[in-house]
Amino acid sequence: MQTIIILARNGELNYGFKQISLQVSYLFPIIGLVYGLVGYTQSRIKNRTLQLMVLAITLILFFVGGPIKFITRYEGVFSTWFLPR
Repeated sequence: MQTIIILARNGELNYGFKQISLQVSYLFPIIGLVYGLVGYTQSRIKNRTLQLMVLAITLILFFVGGPIKFITRYEGVFSTWFLPR
């Protein structure tokens, strides 16, 4: 993932930062590996209480950073993503 970010940054340096975002399509092949690694790491925790706490924190971070943010900010920020202005 770090390589993708470095390549994207170098590309932006070449073109003068006309696009400020990282292309999400480059991250799709990596997302499954990251979820697998996180799941494997969490399954290796022996303490059941700690395992449940880490799982709860992971789920909270996932939902607050992803779907909940999209739903709550759709009208103000995301509504013009796919529509011409």
